[in-house]
Amino acid sequence: MTEQDVNTSTPLQETEYPGYALLDAAIRYAELGYPVFPCAPGGKVPLTKRGFKDATTNTATIEAWWRNNPKANIGIPMEGLLAVDVDGKDNSWLTGDPDKMADLARGPLSLTPSGGRHHLFRQPAGKAWKNTAGKLAPKVDTRANGGYIVVPPSMVNGKPYFWAEGYELDDSPAELPEPPGWLVQLLDGGNGQMHPGAPTGAQGSPLDASPPPDGNIIPSGQRNATLARLAGSMRRIGMGYAEVRVALAQTNADRCRPPLSMREVDRIAASICRYEPDQVSVAVVENHWAQDSGKSEPNETEDAVAALPDPGPLPEEVLRVPGFVSEVMDYCLETAPYPNQVMAFCGALALQAFLAGRKVRDPGDNRTNIYLLGLAHSAAGKDWPRKVNTRIVHEVGLANCLGDRFASGEGIQDALFINPCMLFQTDEIDGMLQTINKAKDFRHESTIGTLLTMYSASNSIFPMRRKAGKESPGSIDQPCLVLFGTAIPNHYYEALS
Repeated sequence: MTEQDVNTSTPLQETEYPGYALLDAAIRYAELGYPVFPCAPGGKVPLTKRGFKDATTNTATIEAWWRNNPKANIGIPMEGLLAVDVDGKDNSWLTGDPDKMADLARGPLSLTPSGGRHHLFRQPAGKAWKNTAGKLAPKVDTRANGGYIVVPPSMVNGKPYFWAEGYELDDSPAELPEPPGWLVQLLDGGNGQMHPGAPTGAQGSPLDASPPPDGNIIPSGQRNATLARLAGSMRRIGMGYAEVRVALAQTNADRCRPPLSMREVDRIAASICRYEPDQVSVAVVENHWAQDSGKSEPNETEDAVAALPDPGPLPEEVLRVPGFVSEVMDYCLETAPYPNQVMAFCGALALQAFLAGRKVRDPGDNRTNIYLLGLAHSAAGKDWPRKVNTRIVHEVGLANCLGDRFASGEGIQDALFINPCMLFQTDEIDGMLQTINKAKDFRHESTIGTLLTMYSASNSIFPMRRKAGKESPGSIDQPCLVLFGTAIPNHYYEALS
């Protein structure tokens, strides 16, 4: 399939839902190293002449395909890869075995419109697996060489595919994990044991949940500690609260005698899952779950003291500022392919701060130079508020005051010297932080210092650095730098030094 085979006359409309997000996602997959191809809008049938064999990572071809079919779904061939396709969110093949769930949660996890899931892996060296149907269990298929899957944010019957929180496809094919050993044995035609031997964690080491007496029953006095260790093992390999809760509930019902109350199971899952995966080991060892409940020892037989009630989502009225901010938010939410209340608020607040820059101050001489950080996962609506702001700023003739990325502290100074009020909107700001952390060049190290200095200099005069050959470097009178950065949560946390 070449660019000449595709009609490129149809313009791509940014507001056409969900085409713009689909094109962005397709290009991002290609940049990670996954060839993509278009499937019928709302379906799974390839639109290319040779089906998935036409898949490519060529950006120009991908853009041409989605210009011709803005709502086309995205397909990825599984050559060299493996997708375990589990049909049904309550499929007993998974829900009946928490250890199996933990094993399969090593890599990316896509939730399908029908309530199923796709677990993605890299085939081990020397393997050339083909597709299977029902070989592992009823309603459990695999897609490998000769097959493909449809990926987020594609839609079928009006419902989207989406990556489970914390399980996004952010790694290249070579960086995907290999499937657990028991699954390799099954696909190679092994002895049919679903989960031979001790269950293994992300690095192949045994899970540290202590086996209960008699191998099955968890008696009173050991229930809380055992469930907490199981939750810690699952969280350590990246599983989220929903999956941990399901696994603990099943284990509690099947093995705890007598079973703990669901309130206590919920509390254990929530207490463990509030830690990042790389921090949870310390939390389990130090019995943070027990400390949270007010217990003095982890083997007490009584249920834990009730935790404070969940206050629920942040009330929408907290994010509502009457006037300009709310009006921009309303426009953003009405036109966004993926409406996001918090991101819309951040974008509108950044725009208001920029437009009021160097014009407004309070009695304490505080200015409107704010730095905002918005964290959200892929296909969660991070980009639309930035586009709305860009369009508005362009329409009022201030496009020269917009910035995207900055490579150095000197670059920020130079930009503000020309335009003392600037709005920088930076996506994937974690990349900038990683560059600063890893770079040995002073110009990168000076970026954070410049941001801090500019923030505190908004009500004064900032002297420019002296340049060779120039006697008077000049100064910036009351610089106003507004920064609106966005990032994927786990990428941002990894970038922090």
